[in-house]
Amino acid sequence: MERLEKAILDNLRQAPEKPCLWWEGEWWSNGDLLNLAEGLTSVLKEGGFKAGYRIAALLPNSPLVLGLSLAAWSLGGAISPLNAKSGVPSLMGTLKLVEPCGVILAPGLEELKAPLEEEGLPAVVVDSLSKPLPALTVKETSTEDESLAVIFATSGTTGLPKAVPLTHGNLMDNSLAMYESLVLLSEEDTLLNVLPNFHSFGYTVSGLMPLIKKMKQTILASFLPPVEAMKSIYASQTNVIVAVPAMLHFMIVAVGKGAPKPESLKMIVTGGDRLNVQLDGKAREILGAGVIEGYGLTECSPVVAVNKNYEERRVGTVGPIVRGYEWKLLDEKNNDVTPSGEGVLWVKGPSVTAGYFRDPAMSEGRFVDGWFNTGDYVRVE
Repeated sequence: MERLEKAILDNLRQAPEKPCLWWEGEWWSNGDLLNLAEGLTSVLKEGGFKAGYRIAALLPNSPLVLGLSLAAWSLGGAISPLNAKSGVPSLMGTLKLVEPCGVILAPGLEELKAPLEEEGLPAVVVDSLSKPLPALTVKETSTEDESLAVIFATSGTTGLPKAVPLTHGNLMDNSLAMYESLVLLSEEDTLLNVLPNFHSFGYTVSGLMPLIKKMKQTILASFLPPVEAMKSIYASQTNVIVAVPAMLHFMIVAVGKGAPKPESLKMIVTGGDRLNVQLDGKAREILGAGVIEGYGLTECSPVVAVNKNYEERRVGTVGPIVRGYEWKLLDEKNNDVTPSGEGVLWVKGPSVTAGYFRDPAMSEGRFVDGWFNTGDYVRVE
């Protein structure tokens, strides 16, 4: 399958004047993002970044996250977006597992620079979320296959760090499958990109999918305060909101307090947590659109199922499984109970990771003959 940076950079070069992303009150063109990506590629290359290397990023949503991803991929490497608020012990555990060649820190994270460098990790604190990095000399590290695109950290039940490696093929397949499933989407739409980039839902659906399908996106570094977020959604004429249910609740409250409601809102898509059905009615009443619910896991890049549109959706369900997946239901003894319509969901397909990063023991229980055990008990009608 085509590499992500090839598809995205081709799109940017084909229409350099076309609006691409809204950031801090201004529209960026495709050419603006292309210039940032090329500048970042030069900085990484001059700093010693090589094919197969990984760069870690502790950054809020921003043009820098997209540009840094494109730069790492252009050089045959990968990016690992991490949560700066996970705590130093958890962060260090993940970094030891991922073995990045360097760490990019957001403004305000200066206190992390010294502990990282004590562990032998070059770190740089950026002074802007929309400009190339200061010079960074990376350390030599182990190399991975160039098919690797992103490594996400997830919290394992044991408390030990667990990392999910996703390839260009995984992320491309999932982005395309999601776009095809949400039949109301078009190139003219503007999506909200506010979900954290260290989760695959925000990174893939709000960040990558618009770039791959030539859509626009509104990037917010933070959802807080919600009133300011709603002002940005209004000002950028965002018409597709991608959110988690808790965020939706705060949007509704903010509009109730006088924040502007979105104009001509086409669709609200939620995932990441179960949707309270009452929230759908409130969203229709206050925001002007109901909720299209989906379901996914990091290991699946992430989308597994989603309601397709408002005519076919069934409120309170996560919709049909998207194209590309084989699926089956097993009981607690691993007997196939698919005909019964209830059991633990196992999936297989091009969006699914091959296993946890450098953790064959953890992978062994969840990945069997190409099948992934989601661990979720589901009912299929």
